[in-house]
Amino acid sequence: MKTKFLFIICCAVFFFLILFFPSASMEGASKALSSWATVVLPSLMPFFIAASLLVESGVVGLLAGLSGPVTRRLFGFSGYFSYVFLTSAISGYPMGAKLASGLYAQGKIGEKEAQALVNCSSMSGPLFLSGAVCIGMIGRAELAPYLLIPHYLSALLLAFAAGLPFRRKKDLSPAETPSQALGTFLHKNSLAKKHIGNVLLDSVTSAISSMLTVGGFMLLYGVLINSLRSSGLFSLWENAPNPPLLTSLFSGVLEMTTGCLSTTPLSLSLRLVVLSGIIGFGGLSIHSQTHAIAAGNGLHLRHFFPYKCAQGALASLLTFAMLSAFQPDISVSTMPSRVTSAYIGAAFLLFGFFAVLALKAFYTHRRTQK
Repeated sequence: MKTKFLFIICCAVFFFLILFFPSASMEGASKALSSWATVVLPSLMPFFIAASLLVESGVVGLLAGLSGPVTRRLFGFSGYFSYVFLTSAISGYPMGAKLASGLYAQGKIGEKEAQALVNCSSMSGPLFLSGAVCIGMIGRAELAPYLLIPHYLSALLLAFAAGLPFRRKKDLSPAETPSQALGTFLHKNSLAKKHIGNVLLDSVTSAISSMLTVGGFMLLYGVLINSLRSSGLFSLWENAPNPPLLTSLFSGVLEMTTGCLSTTPLSLSLRLVVLSGIIGFGGLSIHSQTHAIAAGNGLHLRHFFPYKCAQGALASLLTFAMLSAFQPDISVSTMPSRVTSAYIGAAFLLFGFFAVLALKAFYTHRRTQK
């Protein structure tokens, strides 16, 4: 009851902020919609559609079955962890929530595993980290590793911690062996039950609905931040030791992109540490999107806020450690090619890993068929 009463108060405050500061509200909405249309929509929409197509075509089940023994041993989760984590790492917020809650709605994973997967697989994508932040906001592409490595390493460490309770369970889904998963994919593919046109239509419709949800929350928090700035709230800490730092942190807690843009006055090293923390935490806008998408699939999240606080703090510490060990003085001309080569190498390693697992499962499946 207290939560609902607090929510009603927040809604009333938001309404009066729009009423008293209409120009600031319109400006905040315009900026939020511009960011959504030019950055978020083109970077996330293709991944949303592709992920939905992979789920419908049965590829998700195959990857889960192939990688199940490995992810079960390393992290404690079922084989679906590898698909959810990797896809979320590539596409960014809020893909982890969409995939994990979708698998829960289909009955492929249990509630506790779905909650843990959302908590530890909610990440920003490399396109936002390296493109929007390092190139677009800072103007230095060579700084991408100082954000990319801490962000994904902190998520992996939290995934290891989140999987500890599942290591003691023997009935974790999916129960299929790699050879059984391959047999299901070859002989009981879900595409045999649905027309390809319906699969495409459902995937696009689902992606559009999710992207509209993301845009709506970005607009809401964009209006809120701009209205609070016009109300004079940000002037409360003008006499503090570092007002731009407090402004960046406050804006980042509410909305990630706005918080990142607010770090411009900070020194380079401090800016990277703050950016890493803001992106790791995600902002309340990302939290709202995640809860909304999960609730749409019948999943109610637990401990998401503490996990994101931990990831933000851990990512900042890792960035600080990297800055202490390696000063960002590498030339612009060499670092992007090295980063690109690293991404390509990692992609080939992952492809080779799943190819070996698929070949092993294929020969095992053939022996069981004879």
